[in-house]
Amino acid sequence: MFADDAKIMRRIRTEEDSTMLQDVQDKLKEWSDKWLLKFNPSKCKEEEENEEEWEKEKKEKEEEDKKEEDKKEEDKKEVEKKEEDKKEEDKKEEDKKEVEKKEEDKKEEDKKEEDKKEEDKKEKDKKEVDKKEVDKNEKDKKEEDKKEEDKKEVDKKEEDKKEVDKKEVDKKEVDKKEEDKKEEDKEEDKKKEDKKEEDKKEVDKKEVDKKEEDKKGEDKKKVDKKEEDKKEVDKKEEDKKEEDKKEVDKKEEDKKEEVGERGSLNLEGGGWPIPHLTILYQVGMKY
Repeated sequence: MFADDAKIMRRIRTEEDSTMLQDVQDKLKEWSDKWLLKFNPSKCKEEEENEEEWEKEKKEKEEEDKKEEDKKEEDKKEVEKKEEDKKEEDKKEEDKKEVEKKEEDKKEEDKKEEDKKEEDKKEKDKKEVDKKEVDKNEKDKKEEDKKEEDKKEVDKKEEDKKEVDKKEVDKKEVDKKEEDKKEEDKEEDKKKEDKKEEDKKEVDKKEVDKKEEDKKGEDKKKVDKKEEDKKEVDKKEEDKKEEDKKEVDKKEEDKKEEVGERGSLNLEGGGWPIPHLTILYQVGMKY
């Protein structure tokens, strides 16, 4: 068994590249000996053929690399040119923006300056107006203070007059209240006297009414007693009549029983005994 189709390639530019390629070949040889997987020498190219092929490949590779490098260089130049163009455009744009910004800043500063002047003027005018207003207010305040003092003086005089009048009125009211109180005391005393008289009359009337009621009660008791006595007598009479009636009824019953015993029929002899009929008839007639 052999290790076929093994290829080793490396671009040789320096001595170091050759050394590294030889190291790779040595490692492959060690690997082949270790694993007993030999390379087939008949398929391995000779050194000269390898050299020619290597040279050819190297030349082709160098041409390709050169073309690649040239293309890269052209691409790089193109990119650099584009970048330079872009930078130029960016710079122009920045310069334009810078100019515009400066113009805007200048306009802004001019506007601020104008605004400041306008504000200063307004402030000056406002101060002037405020000063006039302050002077006017002070003048008005002085006038108001004078009016207030005059008013206070007038009010004080009026209050003093009112106080005097109030004291006079209070004195009159006190005197009137005292008189009214005396009059009310007299009326109260009179009411108390009248109330006492009415209470006395009421007590006398109650005593008279009580005596009349007591008399009526006694008369009623007497009448009730008479009625009770009469009822008692009537009850006794009724009881006596009842007893007499019971006595008569008892006698009549006894008499009936006696007549019944005498007039009973004797049916054992098979006929009606004449004496019995006679007795029954006589008794019946008599009865």
